[in-house]
Amino acid sequence: MFKVERIPGEVVIDDDHQYWVDGAGPYRSVTRYLGTGRAWYKPEHAARGTRAHQACELYDRLGEAFTEVDEGGYLEAWIAFLHDMGERFHIIDIEVPFVAEVDGRFRYGGTLDRICRIDGELAILDIKSGGHNAWHGAQLAAYAAPFGISIGYDVYITKQGRYKVSVEDSLPDVFDEWARRVIDADHT
Repeated sequence: MFKVERIPGEVVIDDDHQYWVDGAGPYRSVTRYLGTGRAWYKPEHAARGTRAHQACELYDRLGEAFTEVDEGGYLEAWIAFLHDMGERFHIIDIEVPFVAEVDGRFRYGGTLDRICRIDGELAILDIKSGGHNAWHGAQLAAYAAPFGISIGYDVYITKQGRYKVSVEDSLPDVFDEWARRVIDADHT
């Protein structure tokens, strides 16, 4: 099992989506290590996802529907998820950037969409405005490890106002597999 530690300090994300902590860096994002990221998505799809995330963040922070930053029903889907979860779901923190180090071998950065409690259990939650991809579980695992969280949720929201939830409850094992692949591929 790999040892992973969150690096303390102020985290900054630059225009190339690289992470810096207290001026040290740059460190690759989880999505870069996974071979995903902006280069894999059409600019208009990335922009749509950014706007959907902004609308959900504003709603969670301020409790108001800022539909001018949302296109379609993405925010409607997020609000439906929150409504359906009711008292089972409590947000602890929103949009949490971090840098972590794995066994002194490599560092990476990421931004958690939500740290929350679901049914009383500490979890991370990632909001997705696109379809499911095989790498989503590894992304959740890399996000959760520095926080000692072992369960994660991907909430897929659609422009039709619907949502679907995917649960990953073996994040420590998924993280170890991901970290081993990063080290074996010498991406450090």
